Amino acid sequence: MKEFDKLFPDYLGSTPAMRTMDAAWFDRHPEELPTLEQFAQIFAEFIRDYHKTPKHGKIHQGRSPQEIWNARPNRPALTPERLKMALLRPLDIRTVGRGPAVMMDGKRYLLDKLTWGEKVIVKSESIDPDVMHCFTLDGAYIGPARTRTMVSALAQRNDEEAKKLIAEGMARGRRQLIEAKSGMFDLTDGGHLMSILELSASSVVVDNTNGDSAGRLQTPPKKQITSVKGQQHSFSRQTLPEAFPPADDTEPPKPARKIHLAPSKVDRSLLKMVHSARHDNDDDDAQEQENLDLDRRAAEENTDMDGENLNLDCRAILADT
Repeated sequence: MKEFDKLFPDYLGSTPAMRTMDAAWFDRHPEELPTLEQFAQIFAEFIRDYHKTPKHGKIHQGRSPQEIWNARPNRPALTPERLKMALLRPLDIRTVGRGPAVMMDGKRYLLDKLTWGEKVIVKSESIDPDVMHCFTLDGAYIGPARTRTMVSALAQRNDEEAKKLIAEGMARGRRQLIEAKSGMFDLTDGGHLMSILELSASSVVVDNTNGDSAGRLQTPPKKQITSVKGQQHSFSRQTLPEAFPPADDTEPPKPARKIHLAPSKVDRSLLKMVHSARHDNDDDDAQEQENLDLDRRAAEENTDMDGENLNLDCRAILADT
């Protein structure tokens, strides 16, 4: 580009000593400079001449840029999508968290294809800041992770945007549940649906033909009774293997009409306590009756000649004596 600048009379140079008198003139009279159309035409002619001119150096080695361009190997042209991926800017390696989502600059970017706990390369694009592109550590493209608008807690029933977000969230949850169940079935080969009895009767078979040391759950053959009704309907009933002998079908003996209770042993210590308590109550009654008789006799003996009762307390006298 330095050679192109030298073609114009207003070239200032890299130092003040290289400046010409014409540079000062065109600085005071810009109307005499070329127009934009003239400048574009001059620049296009310079680029054509530059590509056809041989160059010297480690890369050109006496060849022109056009000759080097024509000698390049034939490669398929990049599609707009591949060109867009090539211009993405790598940011960081992040671990997939709850969502599944990746955190970047305080924002959560969600993508259903991500796996929790997986490490991914995050790249950004300059067009949409709400989109982050995720790649595996090997460079394989996973997909675009996007931020999601949260539904306001004060959303009204007539808010169509809120209804759309809620419907998308519910559909996403159902889809994730189906994918989780399918993944569980693939991992356990259907073993998570079996009972303890079926699992105890099953065995694990290891197949190393494909270099995979993972085991496969093998269940014993089951008895099947199949009946087909129509072209599309099929009914299948399965029964468990006979791991235990069948139960005895004989009827239990009927109970007798009269129930005879066996004699139980007598607790002599308890009987002794009851007997002692009963006799203690009898002694208290006898003592009370004796006190009443003494009071009555004392009242009769202490009556004076005029027939007045002295009202002496015989129990107090007896107590003093």
